[in-house]
Amino acid sequence: MPKTFHEEFVLIAGTGHLPNLVLEAALSAGATATVLVLPGRNPDDFPDHRCLQINLGNYREVFCQLAQDGLQQAVLAGGVDRPSIPSEGIPEIWAGDDSAIRSLLAPIETLGFEIAGVQDVVPELLASAGVVSRATPNKVDMGDAARAAGIVSALGRVDVGQAVVVVHGICVAVESATGTDCMLATVGPAIERLFPHSSERVGLLYKAAKPGQDMRVDVPVVGPETVRRVARAGLRGIAVQSGGVMLLQRAEMIDLADMHGLFIWGIREEFD
Repeated sequence: MPKTFHEEFVLIAGTGHLPNLVLEAALSAGATATVLVLPGRNPDDFPDHRCLQINLGNYREVFCQLAQDGLQQAVLAGGVDRPSIPSEGIPEIWAGDDSAIRSLLAPIETLGFEIAGVQDVVPELLASAGVVSRATPNKVDMGDAARAAGIVSALGRVDVGQAVVVVHGICVAVESATGTDCMLATVGPAIERLFPHSSERVGLLYKAAKPGQDMRVDVPVVGPETVRRVARAGLRGIAVQSGGVMLLQRAEMIDLADMHGLFIWGIREEFD
């Protein structure tokens, strides 16, 4: 069932541009947000909103107060960094992304909060099926995408990563807890070593949701910086699972892709 913003809701603001996109959509819908600022963000980033800073030590207390104030909906948007050392109180936070998310959400839901996914309240951010760039994938790219989808699905079952780079059927890089950007930084040297005589762009980045992923709070995203890094790595383009990955700042992404001659392709996992 589609969801809408409550008239007053809580935005848990992580890193990146996504929290701002959620606030813009909420403003258009006439909704008001109390912004909970995670480590890595500053209340000054959201000057027009009531802001509270939260961390692993105080977030339950803050949500208790917000529940008493009558708020019942929370939306998590943006990146969430793990603490620099394991938390004795929440050991699951080091087990994997989904394990950490579920352990942190449970106390909030116990207080009666509905956790709404960004894709529920701003569904236009999700990639649809089809190519949105001028460049298009070829038959080799289609084979690479199918191979990549199988790898991401297998890795996702053990809660490892959401992205992979495949070149001519060879897995060149796999996303781990350090994220997509760190993975892409390794791709250029890997391609030079594996394909030393290649003078053209080869391969693709593929990103998708993990099997069973909690899409309320951990929807995979790609954005303009992803396009820049894919271009720098020497890849031909980006393929994403349609309906399972968000395209942030879509117009800028497409402009950058067209400038570099890259494709951006939303695909169904069955590749029919």
